[in-house]
Amino acid sequence: MSYNMDGETYNLLYKRYLKRSPRELLELAGMKEGDVVWDLCAGSNGIVAEEALKMGAKKVIAIDANTEVTCLRELSDKVKVACGYAESFFASFLIQRSKLTEDVPNVVVCRQGTNYWFEKESIKNLASIMLPGSMFVFNTFRQEPSPEPSFKKYEIDGRHYVEVWQLNDDIVHHVQIAEGLEPHSTSFRWITPEEFETTLKPFFNVKVHVDNKSSIYVCERNGER
Repeated sequence: MSYNMDGETYNLLYKRYLKRSPRELLELAGMKEGDVVWDLCAGSNGIVAEEALKMGAKKVIAIDANTEVTCLRELSDKVKVACGYAESFFASFLIQRSKLTEDVPNVVVCRQGTNYWFEKESIKNLASIMLPGSMFVFNTFRQEPSPEPSFKKYEIDGRHYVEVWQLNDDIVHHVQIAEGLEPHSTSFRWITPEEFETTLKPFFNVKVHVDNKSSIYVCERNGER
């Protein structure tokens, strides 16, 4: 996967995916004023962090492997930025947890990025950080992509777009093309709904909201450790 895309380019290139407000995920998580919010796979546009601040978050920790995520620091002094992979961040946080008690999240949100890091060990580590009753909410696509190369052409605000994707073994390869912008390619693991639920259920009470081609997982940390 490629990283280091500035926020303006990302917003233009992936405009179709950004039409939906992140407030929906925060509201499903029951976010309230004074909460500590983790924004996993935050990207360089900061839309989840910005919305969480509007809703009264005490602190937002934005985590992303893209070094351009540092621009999120300009949003507020309440935003703490961690450049790195989510799974590495969890492991490091567990080691330092006694020094980071004020950073333990009430709400963890991952908007369209869970497939990049979702594994049994990562979920176990995240759950070990979270307190019972805290919430982890994420959305992901629910229809298995075809092994045959597929594409979609569309137009938004006068700009022409083409997306190309293919499932090879369990890896989805995706190319995003927009008129006047450099194409962007990425790859991530296809995860079945059954794997999501099986991996999550030892640690979370899980509700799934199905919305057309995507699913939203609302996961409440249970009392087990």
